[in-house]
Amino acid sequence: MEWERGAAQLKVADIAKLAHTSPSTVSKVINGRSGMSEATRRRVEKTLKDVGYAKKLVSTRISRSIELVVRKLSNDGAVALLQELLPQAQANGMGVGVTELGSHAEDDNLAQVIEKNPYGVVLLLSDASQTARHTLRARSIPFVIIDPVGEIPDEDLSVNIDNWTGGLAATRHLIALGHRRIAMITGPDFALSSASRAAGYEHALRESGIKLDRALIRTGNWQPEQGHDAAYSLLTMPNRPTAIFALSDLMAVGIYQAAAELGLNIPDDLSVVGFDNTFPAPYLGAGLTSVNQPFDVMAAKSIDLIRSAREGEITDRHVVLPVNLVVRDSTGEPLPAGIAS
Repeated sequence: MEWERGAAQLKVADIAKLAHTSPSTVSKVINGRSGMSEATRRRVEKTLKDVGYAKKLVSTRISRSIELVVRKLSNDGAVALLQELLPQAQANGMGVGVTELGSHAEDDNLAQVIEKNPYGVVLLLSDASQTARHTLRARSIPFVIIDPVGEIPDEDLSVNIDNWTGGLAATRHLIALGHRRIAMITGPDFALSSASRAAGYEHALRESGIKLDRALIRTGNWQPEQGHDAAYSLLTMPNRPTAIFALSDLMAVGIYQAAAELGLNIPDDLSVVGFDNTFPAPYLGAGLTSVNQPFDVMAAKSIDLIRSAREGEITDRHVVLPVNLVVRDSTGEPLPAGIAS
């Protein structure tokens, strides 16, 4: 491929030298293909313009939009993250789109994300598949995984929260109030975030000399229905727990329902702690004590990582954010044995 610049003929290799890149990268720009940083693309396009390349370049039409990909747009953190992404994206001159996977594998729905060619993607999928990640990398679409499961590849971008410390803080709070029979409703077995929160719970028990009782642990799925069923099972035990730590606020909502059905008062008969600090935590009959996830900072960091990747200036690829416990009315001292409210 060559074209006229005055009396001289320039080839792709010549343009590559001028743009300080490879001939294959110049070819990708000319043909509208991905596979380079946005900064490199702009540099090659400027070089082509400077040397008088007249043919119209094929546009990749990178959308000024951040795509949020979720399993389900529910109040288990997805809505909270979306609410924070919107103003953060707008401040950067971008919009936000949402792709809800439902029960489908992300590979099946990724085509519509690719077709939009967004500026970047935020995957609220801790177990995002390797195929999905490879497809996004191959199209040079930067993506950030929120709380990924397992070992994180060096080439990925991630934003994590300190789940272990959150579990530790929640359990220490209940122990400090005098609780010794503290139950826990976990998230799904595959969720690393759940395992980390549970590890914090177990550490708090050990450091206080409280033996871990596996009979006080139930497995949930982040949703209120599972929280209700697990709580009902725990609260109908002969020696029921005086406190329950739910690893999501939605499961804590289910605990409230189970307690009401059994005539138990929160916090007099039962203390409850959740995790996320999302709506409706502050507005329950007894405001829910909950571990706060900094969704505003998560959104800002995600966009910062995507922008840095686009500009080829990425340094810290993996971010871990602190959490804090927000204490409300759902926790109190346990009643002395034999006394009912």
